[in-house]
Amino acid sequence: MWETGSDDSRGRRRSVHMNPDIIVVLESSRVAIVRHRRGVGVSVACTDVITGTYFRPEGDGFGTLIGGRRDNGIIVDPDHVRDSADPETLVQVVETASRRAPTLLEAAIAGGTPGTCDMTPDSRPLSGTVPDLDGLALAVGFSGMGVKICPAFGEAVATLIEGRREGAADIRPSRPSRLEEGLPIGPEFPYASEEPALASSSSTGWGEGVRN
Repeated sequence: MWETGSDDSRGRRRSVHMNPDIIVVLESSRVAIVRHRRGVGVSVACTDVITGTYFRPEGDGFGTLIGGRRDNGIIVDPDHVRDSADPETLVQVVETASRRAPTLLEAAIAGGTPGTCDMTPDSRPLSGTVPDLDGLALAVGFSGMGVKICPAFGEAVATLIEGRREGAADIRPSRPSRLEEGLPIGPEFPYASEEPALASSSSTGWGEGVRN
């Protein structure tokens, strides 16, 4: 167990104990914007967990946005994140994504930016109430997929806080205690290059190798 602090309604400092299995780390990522002739880029948004990249059409049909974790994810200090992306890293992102979409090698890099991504051990969010800590609910560690699923998770966590379940998505598989229970979320039939620990009978369909 580890201890953290918070202020109560009267400004008094109080300590709470949380389980060390509730792990969220901040990893370095990079995004490249490439320009190309029409038809060279991608036509759909795609996340590829094998190469660790994602890409989608950008703008007028002559551009593609490509993102990826740098060097398989470097844990970074949020107070010391670089404000610009170096050219070598952007080239690396594009070359890695081209393993899935080879025509991207024909594109020219027009710009890019650094970023961060909050990651959990199984790359899935930690959402729900925390055992043995009454009143605390989490919705953290969305691992790059939060833009699409946060609305549903936010509603589901709100219903838990209110003490009701009806009308909300079932987020029990993402409960914060699942890692301690040895039940990480993963595909029933993982790709050979994925970590074996991510394979679990508790699969909810979130773990496909390529999602679009």
